[in-house]
Amino acid sequence: MNQFATYFLLFWAHVYLVVEPVQGTFRLQILHNNDLHARFVETDVYTARCPDEYVKQNKCYGGFARMKKAADDARQEAKAQGIPSIFINAGDTFQGTPYYTLYKWQVVSELIDKLGLDVMSLGNHEFDDGIDNLVEYLKHITTPVVCCNLNITSEKRLDLPNLRPSEVLTVEGRKIGVIGYLTTETKDIANTENLEIFEEIPYIRREAQRLKSEGIKIIIALGHSGFEYDKKIAAEVEEVSVVVGGHSHSFLYSPKDAKPSVELVTSEYPTMVSQKSGKQVPVVQAYAYSKYLGRLMVDFDDEGNVLSATGNPQILNSTIKKDPDLDTEIAKWTNLVNERVHIVKGYTRTFLGKSVFSEGRFESTLANLITDSFIDFEVQLAKERKEKTWTKTPIAFYQNGGIRSVIDNKKNEGTLTIEDLMTVMPFENKLVEMKLRGSSIRKALEFGVSTYSPDQTSYHASYFLHFSGLRVEYDLTKPSGQRVASVTALCRYCDIPEYKPLQNDELYDVVTVTFLAEGGDKFNMFKTESINKTILSFTDIDPLMAYVEKNRVVYPHLDNRLKVTGLKLKDPNTTSSAAIPSAHLLLSLIAIFVSLRAYIL
Repeated sequence: MNQFATYFLLFWAHVYLVVEPVQGTFRLQILHNNDLHARFVETDVYTARCPDEYVKQNKCYGGFARMKKAADDARQEAKAQGIPSIFINAGDTFQGTPYYTLYKWQVVSELIDKLGLDVMSLGNHEFDDGIDNLVEYLKHITTPVVCCNLNITSEKRLDLPNLRPSEVLTVEGRKIGVIGYLTTETKDIANTENLEIFEEIPYIRREAQRLKSEGIKIIIALGHSGFEYDKKIAAEVEEVSVVVGGHSHSFLYSPKDAKPSVELVTSEYPTMVSQKSGKQVPVVQAYAYSKYLGRLMVDFDDEGNVLSATGNPQILNSTIKKDPDLDTEIAKWTNLVNERVHIVKGYTRTFLGKSVFSEGRFESTLANLITDSFIDFEVQLAKERKEKTWTKTPIAFYQNGGIRSVIDNKKNEGTLTIEDLMTVMPFENKLVEMKLRGSSIRKALEFGVSTYSPDQTSYHASYFLHFSGLRVEYDLTKPSGQRVASVTALCRYCDIPEYKPLQNDELYDVVTVTFLAEGGDKFNMFKTESINKTILSFTDIDPLMAYVEKNRVVYPHLDNRLKVTGLKLKDPNTTSSAAIPSAHLLLSLIAIFVSLRAYIL
């Protein structure tokens, strides 16, 4: 069959499956979001604080009040067509703005229930401030929370009626099982204390089989493990009908070259995954930070199999009105926050951006500013301590996953407020001084790029390590563990600081944060191979604020402190010409004939 004929048949399959549901099927609208990260109020296009000038120009996005209005409107539109809806969330509502930094679970519990969610899963950031913080949150919300792969035997505090493996929703007489799951990485990146987190798939399968035994045909896996793992769930758990995920902040959109804003498109919406049986399972995410509302329309057969799945994330721009009641409630919290954080510390003349790995951009102006501020802070401490060297610690490290926002120098004349800086670095990690051998530094640098493929189609963004006081060259054509081609380090015992080759046996003074010092993101070498570890009384944001306040105007740039060779980049938004899976085509052809038969009869 030639390509034209294939697309012709699929077009008519789309017409029959989307415009007219197949006789005897159940159509459901699934509204979803994920990784809201305390974006209770609207943001700019980069999901940072939206300045007053942008508000007046209607150039803001998202926020809870707009999210609620969009979800309510979507429900009403579907209801008018006789289509029921559910609204679900895939975790990580905690952490990301001063709202959470200042008021923790209280502000989230006050506002999350007002979105009108039917069920939500946990995210790793729900554990950032320990079990007690999460327990209080769960006690103060009414929205059901699902997660099937936790063992709370050693954490009885989590034995709460509001936390369960799955939730069964009854929608127009149909029972829909929603199973929650959480990434096992949570143990490495959050404060889970004595909680055990099991590998997701076996426990999703076990819970799905239990629900199936109770006669529940439609099963949605809702969780927080990242897009790649979501696709694995869809492929391997036979009982699952749909997977709604989070954690990787993946932006799925169809067609890929018609994206509505600045986000790079990861894959199609929905991404269809074929099981061995030929069964098709749609996988969806809706980026992050309340900028989009996922809207998936699904037709199920009587056995819970998906006959069609269409839709797209809806961008929540200024054309979407805000829910007035929720907007008023949020304003009360905003007034409290503004009193403490709307204080200008300085200005930036350059765009403070993050790494964009899919475009081969590893170095980051924002990361350079943060790590340089650590070194500047150490220089000031050396002066106060009357050190005989120009600084005590000439090398600083900060993990890419700790940088949570960007700052646009074109808004508000480049002002940098406490809120801006807290949104960039919301975690309140303490600074830690330590000594590391050159071999351990090299090991940490190797681990930071261990997951990267030369074409950048596969990588773990959180693991990348930013630094000051080093110059590093990576070669991604080499095997993982052999990619650090050269390292030079800034000397400490010198009147004129200069870069010298890193010596494996030499001890180097390093400053970082408690997250890395305790082995977070699997950087175990910081925990097990360091000596003379000293936790300072300052948090990670203190050096940044001090640096901005002292200089008043900053202009960080890319200075080639890290170079990456061996990259083979391609346009991430180029659509693939790969053949359509035969099982998908067969399913579409069958649906066409069923629809035609129903129409003729």
